[in-house]
Amino acid sequence: MTSKPYTSRAEKKQRTRKALIDAAADLLASNGIRGTTLEAVADRAGLHVQTLYRHFSNKGELFAALEESLFLEQKALLEDSEREASTMEVRYGMDVANLRSLHQDGVKNALVSLTDPEWAGVHMLSSYRYEDLLSEHLARELGCEPNDPEPRLLAAMLQWGATSVLRSMDDATARSEEAMLALYKRTFDLIAEVQESFAR
Repeated sequence: MTSKPYTSRAEKKQRTRKALIDAAADLLASNGIRGTTLEAVADRAGLHVQTLYRHFSNKGELFAALEESLFLEQKALLEDSEREASTMEVRYGMDVANLRSLHQDGVKNALVSLTDPEWAGVHMLSSYRYEDLLSEHLARELGCEPNDPEPRLLAAMLQWGATSVLRSMDDATARSEEAMLALYKRTFDLIAEVQESFAR
């Protein structure tokens, strides 16, 4: 008889926490922040709501953990010593994947979430961290310092590029993945032109 591999309490806790964060991400995309309750998150994760409260005391803590998870995901991609893609290409790939994940009501829900008091503060603080991270890696590629104007400007443009696309969409564009991605590609190409002008 083969025994099951031992799982420590810390590993179980981490697995439960990840399940809750993943469930929150799914529900935010489909229901928006106002339509996402802690009870629904626990149910989506297949857990009792009291289990959720042992990890997160309120919605704000859960959303902060979700933002941290997304930040660490991008950080890992950028700090991969074997990556061949540029910083711009890595961010473009992540933004395209995120935009593809928004289904019919996802764009509207994403916009509501960005302006909701429960989420906006967490999102803004995370955005500054993303800008710092992007600026650091862009500076290496441009051959300058992270706090120089060039990488700082590019980092800000990359960080807010997808958000500007969401805010500028009309209903027809939001319902068409092809139109949505084409609009983002135009935005990204403009940012790439700015980067090229810095490299000259």
